[in-house]
Amino acid sequence: GEGSVLARLDPNGAVTLAADERRVLDAVDGRRTVGEVVDALAMSSFDACKVLCRLLQARFVSLAA
Repeated sequence: GEGSVLARLDPNGAVTLAADERRVLDAVDGRRTVGEVVDALAMSSFDACKVLCRLLQARFVSLAA
């Protein structure tokens, strides 16, 4: 949910990210919640959440335990 903390994962091998994916990934610091990451970005919450979903599915980020 919006209050869940996100953690960055180390992907295996070299990867290419789109500019919006890189921007969202850079905002994930292991301390910010989903809501805080979205608020820190200069994009709509819908677009930010779409990118977060892609990053979660590709295992670039995870919900912190």
